[in-house]
Amino acid sequence: MTTYTPVYSIDSVDVLISRTSPQFISITAKGRASSTGWTAPLLSLRHYFTPPDDGIQEFNFLAIPPTDIVNPTLWPLSTTTEHGPVQVGDYWGKGRPLRGIRVIAQTNSRTVLTEVAKPEQAQEANGMTPPMASYSRTEEENNAPRFRRDIRPLFRPRDVNAMKAAAGFDLHNYDDVAERADDILERLKIDMPCDGLWSPADIALFAAWIEADKPK
Repeated sequence: MTTYTPVYSIDSVDVLISRTSPQFISITAKGRASSTGWTAPLLSLRHYFTPPDDGIQEFNFLAIPPTDIVNPTLWPLSTTTEHGPVQVGDYWGKGRPLRGIRVIAQTNSRTVLTEVAKPEQAQEANGMTPPMASYSRTEEENNAPRFRRDIRPLFRPRDVNAMKAAAGFDLHNYDDVAERADDILERLKIDMPCDGLWSPADIALFAAWIEADKPK
């Protein structure tokens, strides 16, 4: 039996909503698995007995974990799903609109607000309104990197366990990482983790988190 499991983390979510009536919603999520060998990524719609107070529809980002020997490195995954047809303005009932899309993984989530974010206003060459409204701004007003959403998922479970054993602090604990952030950044540039350095983009993200005063 095929078992789908939440992927390790979410990097980004993009949402397109058609300008038709009813609407179709296209959701693209990019994230990472905790190792190579994960397959068949998908977004699984969450169902509700009562509508959520925040008006946000949630999806779980799932994939099939490997059964063979794998390389324990963060592995990129992406998937797109189409949701609909729906009436966005009455999504949760008469006068209760869809206010956003949230995609959830093991260690973080990403939420795109479809009402707060303004759709792209660029027009096609013939002056017609584009057929899809595009949203990508997350729910946080301050889009600086945050520990729980952006930094914590970069440390794999094996990195966490290794550092607990070697140095006695927890890479998934905000206080431990914030206190040692400058030292961690220097090590990331040289020899951490020992089985292969982070990408330049991930190191830059960690540096930007420090520069933004290490938001939680």
